[in-house]
Amino acid sequence: AAPGEKGCGAHTDFGGLTLLLQDENPGLQVWDRHSKSWIHAAPVPGTYVVNLGDMIARWTNDQYRSTLHRVVNMSGRERYSVPFFFSGNPDHLVECLPTCLAPGEAPRYPAVTVEEHHREMYRRTYG
Repeated sequence: AAPGEKGCGAHTDFGGLTLLLQDENPGLQVWDRHSKSWIHAAPVPGTYVVNLGDMIARWTNDQYRSTLHRVVNMSGRERYSVPFFFSGNPDHLVECLPTCLAPGEAPRYPAVTVEEHHREMYRRTYG
């Protein structure tokens, strides 16, 4: 990518967890809702970035939510990263965990399977 060219536009991950191995070239940016700006997530050698996906919000009634992020390669060099996306069994039912509900509170999301969740996310994104 040319310097300043997006490697991946702003998005959240659909599934449960993402593990990301980055090379030494920066590019990953995370949206800070409080300052309304992008924060550079500089690579740290020997580490992985661990990101929660949208499915975690369903399980936790939004106590934990996925992080809006993007990739902008401004290094002038090729940048490589290796993501591992974990979503679980497509038939597993994803519903709010009882410990994530306050007394009298209702789940914000209906129960769906992992597959149904992914189909809806793809429909919203690409449909």
